[in-house]
Amino acid sequence: MFWLELNLIIKTDATADAAKRLAVFVLATPRAPRTPPLLPIFLHNVLPSLIDTFDNVKLGQHMAGDLELLVAITSSSLMAALQLERALYATSGEQVYPLGSSSSSMASRLALDLRHRKSSSKGKLIAQRLTSSQTFVTSFPVFKTEV
Repeated sequence: MFWLELNLIIKTDATADAAKRLAVFVLATPRAPRTPPLLPIFLHNVLPSLIDTFDNVKLGQHMAGDLELLVAITSSSLMAALQLERALYATSGEQVYPLGSSSSSMASRLALDLRHRKSSSKGKLIAQRLTSSQTFVTSFPVFKTEV
């Protein structure tokens, strides 16, 4: 539902950027105790079903939404999670994972999931977009080898 709402408001690059920022905020903000973190759920449950929707010729782009927005949200959310982990480590001296698991483990699982989607043209495109970002690959070297 959240994904469809984000895509409804996109009319210009400015609103696409606002939608990306909103999604990153929602996904990468630590949740209250006993509330499941949203980023791992998005990366490992929602994203695969969105890729399947994108690949479905009958549903196509109309139902799936904007693929570039999906890539931007995915990469920016993982980068935000990494920066949050680094900031918490710098201030407390302890390694904590407020989003349920480490950003590197979420990225590793995402890279593995994308690698196993060899028949998915949109999955390949997402992997290509993620690996084309030098900053992303430097932060998550698993995308250098896994995808």
